[in-house]
Amino acid sequence: MAAGDRIHEMAPNLLCFHCPACGYAHHVGVNGRKIPGSNGSMNEWGWNGSFSSPTFTPSLLVNKESLGTSPRCHSFVAEGRIQFLGDCTHAMAGQTVDIPEWDAAPRIAADVSNWGSATVALKLQ
Repeated sequence: MAAGDRIHEMAPNLLCFHCPACGYAHHVGVNGRKIPGSNGSMNEWGWNGSFSSPTFTPSLLVNKESLGTSPRCHSFVAEGRIQFLGDCTHAMAGQTVDIPEWDAAPRIAADVSNWGSATVALKLQ
């Protein structure tokens, strides 16, 4: 990783960035890598190839149903900034912020070996 990188490649074509509103990483499959969505679909995003100023298309929707303690987080990521949409259930709804540099973000451990099924484990370290 280079200084100033805002995203991290956790596995081939599996990228993540730290969401300051949710307090944990959001994952994005690119270049043919599909990851499971909250509705059971397999999703993939377009990516501009930049680790320091990433753009993903289309929008990202995390925790669609906002169950438990995890907020619904719906955003556009463009040129290294997160635009939180109005349907977010966290305090940053409607705001646009820079993606934190990866070195400044909390560390995470993830088991992505089973992605493609419903099994995904993430934890803050």
